[in-house]
Amino acid sequence: MFKKTTLSAAIILSLSTGAAQAAKFNITFMDFPGMQNPDVVGTVDTGAGTGKFTSGGTPFFGHAWTATVAAGFESSGPGSWNFNTASGAESTGTYNFTLAPGQVAMGVLLDWNGNVGIPVLNILNADGSGVDIDGDGTLGTQIIASAITSAPMGFAGTTIVPVPAAAWLMGSGLIGLAGFARRRQNR
Repeated sequence: MFKKTTLSAAIILSLSTGAAQAAKFNITFMDFPGMQNPDVVGTVDTGAGTGKFTSGGTPFFGHAWTATVAAGFESSGPGSWNFNTASGAESTGTYNFTLAPGQVAMGVLLDWNGNVGIPVLNILNADGSGVDIDGDGTLGTQIIASAITSAPMGFAGTTIVPVPAAAWLMGSGLIGLAGFARRRQNR
């Protein structure tokens, strides 16, 4: 009886602990009307609202670019990114969005063709695939305030799956239980 109860508790604890883990992605793709770039390179942590990614050596309309994550959002439901206070943003404004369960949003500042700090909002699914936020056929959403206003731009990638701390906790707990059971049998 003791073994089953303890094992059940260890499994429940490990599953609940892993749910709070931040979403991390390798960004590998950029979408822009008429010009997709599959050679994007970079890593994003939406939980920390950090990360940088680049053109990966492939110019975008003749120009290399870089992007810096300025904000990350992981709670489902309505949210907003007010980029007035984002350090380095070239313009002011607010994106309003709604996240479905499992989705995350990131506010990106894009540097391209002499323009620095172009704010772009993107939403990613849990598997790293991009979301067409405004239904125009291009990942991401319309840029609402910058030198290239009204251009939709989006990013996508793949999920990074680190071994969560909960797995280590569960593993060490199971090893401890096995040792405890072995000691009881040897008595």
